[in-house]
Amino acid sequence: MNAMKKNTHSENWNGCFNYLLILSILAIPCFGFAQAGINTDGSAPDNSAMLDMKSTEMGFLPPRMTTAQSNAIASPAEGVVMYNTENKEVELFDGTIWTSNSGEFLCNTSQVADEDGNIYNTVRIGNQCWMKENLQTGIMVQGSTVQTDNNIIEKYCYNNQADSCTKYGGLYQWDEIMKYSTGESTQGICPEGWHLPSGTEYGILLANLPEALSHGDQMKETGYTHWQFSPLSNPTNLSEFTAVGAGYRYNSAPWFSQVRHYNILATSSPQDENNAFSLMLSYNSNGAANEAYPKYVGFSVRCVR
Repeated sequence: MNAMKKNTHSENWNGCFNYLLILSILAIPCFGFAQAGINTDGSAPDNSAMLDMKSTEMGFLPPRMTTAQSNAIASPAEGVVMYNTENKEVELFDGTIWTSNSGEFLCNTSQVADEDGNIYNTVRIGNQCWMKENLQTGIMVQGSTVQTDNNIIEKYCYNNQADSCTKYGGLYQWDEIMKYSTGESTQGICPEGWHLPSGTEYGILLANLPEALSHGDQMKETGYTHWQFSPLSNPTNLSEFTAVGAGYRYNSAPWFSQVRHYNILATSSPQDENNAFSLMLSYNSNGAANEAYPKYVGFSVRCVR
C-alpha cells in the first residue's frame, strides 16, 4: 500500500484507507514476501521494512494499559510494546520482564527477575521500593535438611511440596539468606541491585503506613485465600505489600508449621549469635511485631531496593 492522497470528502478517504489497509494485511500471508507502506506522500516503503509508516501530522498509537493489565497478558512475546498509562512510558517486553523506554527502573511498574527467572512485581512504600512477593529463588531441599554453605541457594517449600514455593515463596535459614555474611543490608540471596532489609528498614516501612494500629492488616494480601480467617484481623493490603501466610520451617519433625497463620519475614539484623530479628505478621492480629527467632528457622524473604 503506497501513495494515498487525501480526498476532499473525508468519508471517501476513510473508506479508501480502510479498504487498502485490509488489502495490504491480507496480502502478507498470501505471498512469500510483501511490504506495506502507510503514508500521505506517495513514497514506497523502505526496503528494510515490512511496514513503513510516515506522517508529519499524526503519530503511532500503541495499546494503552495499566501495569496490572500488562502483567495479565498471557505469555507475551519478546518485543511486544505497550504504553503504560500509570508511569506514562512506552514499555517493551524483553522476553523476561517489562522494561521502560527510558531504561530507568520505575518502582510500582518495573519488574525484577531473580537468577532462576522468577519474576517479581514491585511496590513503592514511602521512599522504599519493595518486592511485592516473597522470594522463591534456589533449589528445593527437604525440610529435614540443614541448608549449607555450598555456593548453591537452597530453599524449603512448605510440606516439601514445590507448588508451595509458588504460592508462598521459599523458606530459608538465616545464614543461607545472608549468603554466610554478617553485614546488615547485604545483598544476600536477593537479585543484583536489591538487598536484604535491616530491622531499621522494616521500621521505616511501618512508619510510612497511615494507620498505626493496623500495620499488619495493611501489609496482608486481601481476603482469606492465603490467610486463616480471624475476627481480630481484617486484611486490607492498603500498602500493596501483599504479604501471605507462608508459615515457617522449624528444626524438628514435622518440620513445617502454621501455613496461613503466620508470615515471618527475615531481616539482616542479628540479635545475637543464635537469633535474628524478623517482622512477624499473624492471622489473629492486625499489627506487625518485631520478633527474634532462632537462625535455624525457615524464614520468608522480601528484598528492598
